[in-house]
Amino acid sequence: MPLKKILCHMKLSTVTSVVVTLLFATIICFLFPQLTEAKNTKTEMPYYIETIKSPQQINDNVSYYDLRIEPGKTEKVELKMHNTSDRPLTLLVKANTARTGTGGNIDYSGDKKSHLAESLTYSFEELVTGDKEVMLQAGETKVVPYYIKVPKRSFSGVILGGFYIQEKQVDSGKSKKTGVSIENRYAYVVGCKISETDQSVEQKFALNNPQLKEWNYAPNIQVDLINQASRIISHYKLTGSIKKKKGRIVQTITPKTFSMAPDSKYRLLEGIRLESFPPGEYIYELTITGDRKTWELSEKFTISANDIHQAKEQTGLEDSISKVLKVVIVMIGILIFITVIVLFRRRRKHEKNN
Repeated sequence: MPLKKILCHMKLSTVTSVVVTLLFATIICFLFPQLTEAKNTKTEMPYYIETIKSPQQINDNVSYYDLRIEPGKTEKVELKMHNTSDRPLTLLVKANTARTGTGGNIDYSGDKKSHLAESLTYSFEELVTGDKEVMLQAGETKVVPYYIKVPKRSFSGVILGGFYIQEKQVDSGKSKKTGVSIENRYAYVVGCKISETDQSVEQKFALNNPQLKEWNYAPNIQVDLINQASRIISHYKLTGSIKKKKGRIVQTITPKTFSMAPDSKYRLLEGIRLESFPPGEYIYELTITGDRKTWELSEKFTISANDIHQAKEQTGLEDSISKVLKVVIVMIGILIFITVIVLFRRRRKHEKNN
């Protein structure tokens, strides 16, 4: 076989093997994402947290606190904090009310972008007192008490929150010199559910304020789904559509399976194409199913010409359209110029021949 063909064959084989390897690696990452996910384990983190069983625990089969506390009583819970590293460290402890994240999950990080409902009677953080910073020497273990004081005025359902624990970061000054700061931040969460009785509360949902907004540089219809009950929602399903006022479906809502914290708001985001939503009146409809029950919700809203203009500005579509328009105008101008020259030359050639 000629040398040139051999080299071409080798290059093709090399490229093929690289492509196959990349495809295989991509498939592995999608099929087994846990292999690349950081976990809160003793070996990967310089610290870990254990809960000490409370006398008021009503469910021994769970790792979080599930407490039954009488009105006006104060309950002590204890966290055992272990420093497994060879250096001293400080742990930041935040008592946060559980919220609902945009992914349809219960979040204990205290992210204020996820809002709480007006139906919330008491927040978890207002009931808890205790150290917000805990210093641990290298290899030290410390038992830290926290006190949960339940108000005298009774409440129905549950209060859900958690202890969100992170290592306090010490600025080494390297990021200021290099201008680059890359770090892994881990957190331990110890959940805490508080109730006064076994009596369940009736589930109530509401939709609030559908509107056209920008999210991640793309136009979206956003609406708040509100859990108006002091109860935990787990693995409910939702479907729905956005309709014109007269009933024509403009867009189908992406089906979701979701969970919600008690008395919280779930910010639903539905990506849209602006050309499908001219100024006018619309209806946002949702169907929720869970625990063998169904809820039908609807809310009217209006999209104005100004809303569309703002969405285009915020998402950069206005600039993109103007840029494309300029390019199109320039291209048309060039085509006209070339056409005129070609026609002019043909005419001169025709005159010479005659």
